[in-house]
Amino acid sequence: MKAKERLELLEKSCAERGVNLVYDDLRGEGGWCRLRDKHFIIVNRRASVETRVRVIHEALQRVPARAGREVPSTGDVAPGAAVPATADPHPKADGRH
Repeated sequence: MKAKERLELLEKSCAERGVNLVYDDLRGEGGWCRLRDKHFIIVNRRASVETRVRVIHEALQRVPARAGREVPSTGDVAPGAAVPATADPHPKADGRH
């Protein structure tokens, strides 16, 4: 499967899972964000197709699955490349949970 096809599959998966996918000008590559119980994946619009595939795939690993849907395989993304989830992804500023 070509990178462009994998990207289209991942974009469709975002829509099916209720994840808002945003392409914008960023200094970095992008990633996952949760704001008021809504999930966003923000990707640098200038990133290559391969980078977009990797960023979206890794970010979808952190989004809770809706109705048991799995993240589609991208073929070229190495297993274990996903960003590890933390116990509390949004700790309080004073360190309390």
